Amino acid sequence: MVYGTLPWLWMILTPVKVPPDTVMTHWVPLEDLLDLWGTHQTWVQIGGNLGVFFALGALAPVRAAALARPWRLLALGAGCSLIVEVLQRLFVSGRVFSVDDVLLNAFGCLLGGIVTYRWWRRC
Repeated sequence: MVYGTLPWLWMILTPVKVPPDTVMTHWVPLEDLLDLWGTHQTWVQIGGNLGVFFALGALAPVRAAALARPWRLLALGAGCSLIVEVLQRLFVSGRVFSVDDVLLNAFGCLLGGIVTYRWWRRC
């Protein structure tokens, strides 16, 4: 879980330079993705955000049997993502807080659990 998630977190929490007039917060669900729609950045954004907590969702049920439910994995992904997004907004310059990131990260965690379900179900 750590090796699969830590590189993503390192990337997310690394400062970047942005133009001064850039909007730094997106509160409306799917607004950020719709703004990017039709560009190559759309799929980078979707794939990257799904991958952030994929390893966490894939292996968390093995580590803690209480997380072996789809809604719990979704909540775990959303909670972890919300923490990262808030840290990013408060302490990392140039990063954007986006509800879309929280949603995609949560679904990535759930997707990791779904993909590996047959493996950890027996544990």
